[in-house]
Amino acid sequence: KLLNKLLERGGLRYRRIEGSYSSSAQEGYHRILQPCELELHEISQEAPTEAWIEGHLEKMLHFLKQHQGSKAAILVYSVATARRLYARLKDYFEPHSISVGENTGLTYRDDRRASYEKDILVGTSTVDIGVDFHINYLIFEAFNSGSFLQRFGRLGRHDEFDTYRAYGLIPRFVLERITQKLGTEAEVERIRFNEVIREAFPTEEEFEQYTKRWGV
Repeated sequence: KLLNKLLERGGLRYRRIEGSYSSSAQEGYHRILQPCELELHEISQEAPTEAWIEGHLEKMLHFLKQHQGSKAAILVYSVATARRLYARLKDYFEPHSISVGENTGLTYRDDRRASYEKDILVGTSTVDIGVDFHINYLIFEAFNSGSFLQRFGRLGRHDEFDTYRAYGLIPRFVLERITQKLGTEAEVERIRFNEVIREAFPTEEEFEQYTKRWGV
């Protein structure tokens, strides 16, 4: 909204393109996302992402073995967290012939490129945007609505898998707000779900005062 207002005020020529979406197959529409199973779980300082993943390693292994050819991604904010998870997952999964790759701002370029071919990719925001993931299993942290929708949107971009599953790790108050809106189990269309996510997270600051200093 802020950008559109500034473009109009500045007299710049621009075009705003909004998509027309449907949750059911229709003539003239191209599928861009597959239906996904999503579980939401609480994380906190006392029970962080690493602890949650540690407690679900066996479940993850079972999924990867049950669905041969699956690809997984784990997306976190902290580089330090990603590197610790990478080391832990490598020790746990590679004896089962499941490869693990790291992709952070500190990862060597060739290793980042190679990480997309691994069975499990552990990454940070370096892979959030502009990467077309071929995955059907996703674990991600989210502390704002934009990050949640961006990361969840990495899943189900292709139809090469028979099932798609995601685990969203979010603060308790956000989980409670979503539960109030949707209950504990629901089948929800994407557009409605996206609205609920935007409402559940705190409103993000637009930093309008910055435009007065830097916009000129």
